[in-house]
Amino acid sequence: MASIVLTGGYDKGTSFKLMEGKNVIGRSPECNIRLKDPWISRNHAQIVITEDGKYFLEDLVSVNGTYVNGQRISRVELKHRDSIYFGKTPAIFLISELADTDEASAEGLLKSKETTLRNIKDFQKEAPEGLSEGLGILAEIGKYLIQGYEFEDVLFKIAEIVVKTLKADKCLLFLIGEQGELELKVARYLEDRHVERHEYSRTIINTALNDRVSILTINAQEDLRFRDSRSIIAHSITSAICVPLWLEDRVLGVIYLESNILRRPFKKPDLDLVTVIGYQIALAIEEYRLRLRIQEEEKKRMRLVRHFSPDVSRMLLEEESVFENPLSPSVKYVTVMFADIVNFTPLAEKMEPIELAEFLNTYFKLTSEAIFIENGTLDKFIGDAVMALFGAPYTRPDDAIRAIKAALRIYRGLEMYNASAPEDKKINIRIGINSGNVIAGNFGSMERMEYTVLGDTVNVAARIQAACEPGQILIGPETYKQVSGRFMFRYLGERVLKGKSEAIPLYEVLWKMPKSMEGVIMPDGLKMSK
Repeated sequence: MASIVLTGGYDKGTSFKLMEGKNVIGRSPECNIRLKDPWISRNHAQIVITEDGKYFLEDLVSVNGTYVNGQRISRVELKHRDSIYFGKTPAIFLISELADTDEASAEGLLKSKETTLRNIKDFQKEAPEGLSEGLGILAEIGKYLIQGYEFEDVLFKIAEIVVKTLKADKCLLFLIGEQGELELKVARYLEDRHVERHEYSRTIINTALNDRVSILTINAQEDLRFRDSRSIIAHSITSAICVPLWLEDRVLGVIYLESNILRRPFKKPDLDLVTVIGYQIALAIEEYRLRLRIQEEEKKRMRLVRHFSPDVSRMLLEEESVFENPLSPSVKYVTVMFADIVNFTPLAEKMEPIELAEFLNTYFKLTSEAIFIENGTLDKFIGDAVMALFGAPYTRPDDAIRAIKAALRIYRGLEMYNASAPEDKKINIRIGINSGNVIAGNFGSMERMEYTVLGDTVNVAARIQAACEPGQILIGPETYKQVSGRFMFRYLGERVLKGKSEAIPLYEVLWKMPKSMEGVIMPDGLKMSK
């Protein structure tokens, strides 16, 4: 025999045994099963038992419809534990031969439909008994977590395992975004199907997140906390589990499951199992985000080391994590250095492309190392020229001194290189240095951003370099003010640089003992012998 048990509404807990033939359901006194729900028509529906023992539910053109497992029907064959709605009255169809102990009576059935809330902090302290039954699924999930799959694939696989194991109708995985919004990452259904709109209870999810509790509701329609929720009523949500993805004191998202109460309602061991799975997912999220941060930091570091010394790169990374971007455009007082190879064009014409690339790379490596040793910034390579900065992004009181030290290191490095290089590969350069205010920072588009400096100080440094003789280091007056007395100089008088209208005094940094001492300015503490 079969019966209809009302799980809610005016006659909640009432059980109606079905008789052979037709069982008419409605508000009319003539109905076999009379219900008091005003949303039910006088002759709302009927259940027909056929000669071969099958049960068919037919809607009798009711105003508010008859629903089976969330779907409005006209006629459908009933199965054991099917969920039915007559108007707004929920019921369960039971076949006595298939019912378990709890379902044997309406009282037992309703008693099993309670709601369980478990604080995730309490769960951390002591795992509940009976969890050992889920060790297989936990082990299977753990296997996917450690095998290096793509993160999205791991989440989808976990949802798939949960759906199959718990026979859930759906499993939705949400993560909390940067702005605190919930983002649906994975949706998996027991019956593999395309779903354009994923339905779920926002009330249940918000309760789990805000109260930080794992929720099990056997019958959300009758749950005092949720039964007034529009989404629960509209989507005919019955049995549900919702668990925060928790890690220490942080909630990273939520896992949400629904099951048809008639087919396979969730039970407390299911809640315990999903709570542990939620913790596993949270660990996977944290590991994934940590890996992304490391990768992003490495990308940043690689971008920075193209321009900055290791020490400056480290400082930039540390400062960027605390303050605003230190590479944003701002006014800086810097010392700019240009180094250019003498007669590069005829030299390059004699080389094959690969040979030329190796030649330039040797030169750029030598100059870059000298610049970075003095904590300078490698602004750019312009053909065979090198542009470097001292004082950006970080200003030091000895920026000008370090610029000249870097220039001297370059010349000494070239001396060593030229000592063993073939005659046609020897390198001779010119270096010009100037100091003053510039706009320093990242410039460009979202597709390509470069750190550089802009201003007349840069133009003057380039003009000074162009005025050099081969093998010279020339500096402008602003630089000289900061380094006088620290190196050996020769005053060259005032010169009008190309593109400039006014003459400026120029000084040569002597990195070798000159043949003539005319105009030589010795460092402080040293005097020329007579």
